[in-house]
Amino acid sequence: MSRLSFQGPSSSDHGTRMQGSKVIALGCTMVGGGSDGSLDLCARVFLIGEDENIILQTYIKPLIPVTNYRYGTTGVRPEHLRDAMPLKQAQRRIQDLLSNGEPIWKIRSRGGNARILVGHGLDHDLDCLGVEYPEFLIRDTATYPPLMKTSKLGNSLKHLTQTYLG
Repeated sequence: MSRLSFQGPSSSDHGTRMQGSKVIALGCTMVGGGSDGSLDLCARVFLIGEDENIILQTYIKPLIPVTNYRYGTTGVRPEHLRDAMPLKQAQRRIQDLLSNGEPIWKIRSRGGNARILVGHGLDHDLDCLGVEYPEFLIRDTATYPPLMKTSKLGNSLKHLTQTYLG
């Protein structure tokens, strides 16, 4: 039984609970922008600690107008983004939580305070968020060799979940 707790639709920040957490999982919910709604815009972000508690979950106000909320898969509505956290503020908060107070230029592979970032399709999520993070601290299930197909293309999260979690 999972101990993952959900705090509801509003923004919450539980950074004080994760003092010893060395690993953080990141997940984003994407809505569409651009004339045809095909441009991915991060509308919601979750950071979850290794103890399965939510560290941060908030809606994010994209920099460009949303043209497709993708409600059927995202559950995001216009009212969720109306008073959402500005993207720049979310970027700073995410960077602070990941680097654990260490300046990004000072992060090193051994002995530093920065946390390992885990997720699926992290290149895309970080790109949509506009957040940079050192490659050596990223563990991406979409590109992890033992989980990849023989064609070297990453498996979808749905496939990995069905295969490994049942």
